Amino acid sequence: LRLVLAKGVRNYVVLAGRDAPGLGRSLGWAGADLMLFAQTLGLNSWWVGGTFRRKGLEKNAAPEAEKLLGLLALGYGATQGAPHKSKRAEEIAAYEGEPPEWFAKGVEAVLLAPTALNKQAFSIRGQGRRVSMTCQNGVFSGVDLGIGQYHFELGAGKENFDWAQMKGPQKRSLFACFSGPPACPGPPGFCPAAGPGAPPRCSTPPAHPAPRSGR
Repeated sequence: LRLVLAKGVRNYVVLAGRDAPGLGRSLGWAGADLMLFAQTLGLNSWWVGGTFRRKGLEKNAAPEAEKLLGLLALGYGATQGAPHKSKRAEEIAAYEGEPPEWFAKGVEAVLLAPTALNKQAFSIRGQGRRVSMTCQNGVFSGVDLGIGQYHFELGAGKENFDWAQMKGPQKRSLFACFSGPPACPGPPGFCPAAGPGAPPRCSTPPAHPAPRSGR
């Protein structure tokens, strides 16, 4: 795999699927989950949205995949990365009335999430238990929205609120193909991309550098 800003990457996840409404959000959601799971295993990750050779990835995507939206590089980073400049909570979020603690924690988690070009182009609104989120970041809007919603739910606790006007698939209908040997570090018969019972397609932890979580 040839990347512009990284060397030594041998293990990665192809983010692709059928070209359908909600694909970007679904892949954003699933990719965020995989990145944090990799971190629990002691691995670093890097979300790559465009600085790669598309033809090299297309051959490793599942046959059903019609649209390729990026990749996740996985490995042991040469460094542990550095924090990016971040917006303030009030720049992306507003709550009608006094915001509850869960809302503040959700927004805080969103501001820690990776986004394309680090734009953090979110708009989060809360009223009672209802929360809405939009993202205006060009071709990356859908993916960034999925990443943002995943982090908000993780920080706020999904038992504390309800999404307003959720449309399209949330986390399913996606196809991801792992490079490397077909040995999954997770439970037997489980692949994060396909769900329980699917043939394992996860690669073993690599022994070479890959950047830390970020884009």
